[in-house]
Amino acid sequence: MNPLADPDPVPHRWTHTLWLAVTVGSAVLMVVLALADENGILPRRAKQREIAAMRATVARLQEEQKGLEERLDDVASGRFELERIARERLGMAREGEIIYRFDTL
Repeated sequence: MNPLADPDPVPHRWTHTLWLAVTVGSAVLMVVLALADENGILPRRAKQREIAAMRATVARLQEEQKGLEERLDDVASGRFELERIARERLGMAREGEIIYRFDTL
């Protein structure tokens, strides 16, 4: 009998199967973590959608703020008062506006 020969080939087969199971299990675990971990692909996509929605909201609010600042400038510069007088005393209107007058007795 050869002292270097493997006396029982069965444990070698189990070792091979065990290593294969560990490798496959590790690969599956890595895929699951890549998808579902808090820094994984799925949460990252959800965060990207949330960021896009927030950017759209910021853009809309900036436009609204710009309009409000222009309105404030109008009031501060007296154009608001001038427009009120032109409407009330002279019956003027902006382009595209319709004026309704009601005669009182």
